[in-house]
Amino acid sequence: MRIVIDALITTIQPVIYVIFFSAWTFCVFALVGQGLFGGKLYRCSEGEALYPQGKTECSGVYVVGRGSSLSSFLAPRTWENPHNHFDTYYEAILTLFRINTVKYVGIMFDVMDITEVDMSPTPNYSSENSLFFITYLIVGALFVMNLFVGYIVDGFEVNKGSEPADRMYTRFNRLIKNCKPKYDYFAIPKGSLAAYMRVFISSTSFQVFSGACVFVNVVFMLADHVTTSESWLALMDLQNLVFYLELWFEILLFIAG
Repeated sequence: MRIVIDALITTIQPVIYVIFFSAWTFCVFALVGQGLFGGKLYRCSEGEALYPQGKTECSGVYVVGRGSSLSSFLAPRTWENPHNHFDTYYEAILTLFRINTVKYVGIMFDVMDITEVDMSPTPNYSSENSLFFITYLIVGALFVMNLFVGYIVDGFEVNKGSEPADRMYTRFNRLIKNCKPKYDYFAIPKGSLAAYMRVFISSTSFQVFSGACVFVNVVFMLADHVTTSESWLALMDLQNLVFYLELWFEILLFIAG
């Protein structure tokens, strides 16, 4: 039992890193999926508006229930989204979570049938879209799961010594690794301007400002949606320009420091 507890304690820190990496892959692939497939998965509720027809031809009614006339009724055709889609960042996260945990074949087939915006899907029109799912399953599922298993197995390998001397030696090596001195790879510059820039970019205020700019830019990116107005697009272009110039300003300060 002690070996098991030591192995779990050893793997806590790297497992937390793996969890953060998994969350990062969710965020990145959700943004990519939203950019590639947002607003393109719509289809007619009943398959009468076939490609190259689309939203404008999806009208009329269809019979629900093909049995007896007593159990059948008429329903209007609608231009609707499937249950899993990438129109918003929240829905993209849920779709990736379903791909990662349940089944992904139906979602992948829907994406492979994408034609154009407001056009009906057709089988295997965009089969290259399946590469997105293959890449995500390799990086977000297989690779992350192997990291989990690898770190846990490594923890058991480190603590499998049966003799007290082996366990003490292992713990001693771990302490040396964790407590080794940190070296400053960038010496303090001699010039007064460069030294001032070094102090400025290392200050807490500048770090908070830089992180806040990144956070606000990410919020704007997540606020992108399908039905955008001209004023919203102009605002998005303006904030992209502002944060692009701010990034170059930071780069120049780091070079000066």
